[in-house]
Amino acid sequence: MRSIPAGTKFRVTAGAGSASRIADLALGEIPEPKQRRGRMNKTEAAYAQILDAQQHIGQIEGWMFESVKFRLADKAWYTPDFLVMIRACGRDWIEIHEIKGHEREAAIVRWKACAEKFHRFRFEMIKRIKGEWVVTRDSWS
Repeated sequence: MRSIPAGTKFRVTAGAGSASRIADLALGEIPEPKQRRGRMNKTEAAYAQILDAQQHIGQIEGWMFESVKFRLADKAWYTPDFLVMIRACGRDWIEIHEIKGHEREAAIVRWKACAEKFHRFRFEMIKRIKGEWVVTRDSWS
C-alpha cells in the first residue's frame, strides 16, 4: 500500500463494488496497481525474449507490445499483448499474440470476439506449460 501525503486533493469516482476502495482512500491509502498498461509482467517479458530471438534469426520481421487497440463495440476494447510482423514465402502478415499465465473466461470471450471481427489477422493465445510455449487457441485453425 502507498500513503497519500496529507493535503493531497483527489476525486473519487464510485463504481460497482467500490465501497472498500472508497474506504481505503478515506483512510489515506490506495492499493498498488496490479499492472500498468505498457509494462510487461514476467511471463510477457519471457515471451518478448523469444520474439527477440526469432527476430534476430529472421523468423519474424519485428514485434510491438500493447501497441494496438481493437474496438469491439461501444466502450468495449481489446488490447492484445503482442503484434508480430511476419514475412515468409514472399508474403507479409500480422499475428496477434496474447500471452496467458492462466486463462480467464472474460479474456477468452474478448479474444474470440476480436478474432471473429478482425478475421484477417491471425490471433493466437499462448501459454507457457512446463517451460514450453504452447499455442492454446488459434483463430485460423
